[in-house]
Amino acid sequence: MSADEKNEGRNAAIFVAGAVAGLALGTLVGVLLAPRSGRTLRKGLKDSASRAVHAAQDVAAAVPRTGRYYRNRAKGALVRMGRRLGVTSEAMRSDRRLADRVRTTLGRMRLDATSILVDCVGGACTLRGSVPRYEMIGRVEKEVRAVPGVLQVNNMLHTQHEP
Repeated sequence: MSADEKNEGRNAAIFVAGAVAGLALGTLVGVLLAPRSGRTLRKGLKDSASRAVHAAQDVAAAVPRTGRYYRNRAKGALVRMGRRLGVTSEAMRSDRRLADRVRTTLGRMRLDATSILVDCVGGACTLRGSVPRYEMIGRVEKEVRAVPGVLQVNNMLHTQHEP
């Protein structure tokens, strides 16, 4: 080991010893010169910690309420938009149910239903997305037309290799 390396090791040890001594001295001076007694200080720290815990619990309780609030606001906005367009909330629900039935039919066909988007409005279902083979496009449309409540099918499907 060279002399420079020994000096660096000693310097590091001196620095660490000085930092520890400074920390101890600072703590001692802080305790001796503290304006409050130890008992009062501990009680204040305990009260602060308790308030922090209660504040965290309040925030945790507010999160689900806030989520429900915004979900209900979104539902209300959809209903208002539907009213302006002349669509009742029952029709919107029935369109959603019809789309769910179509997705179920696609699932029974052993297709990757996540690759096909289904949108139904007033009995007209639009299919967008991709299927593995060209022959599947006609088969999917035929199966969707057989779903009760489907009046029209807008087929915008393509094979996975086409854009």
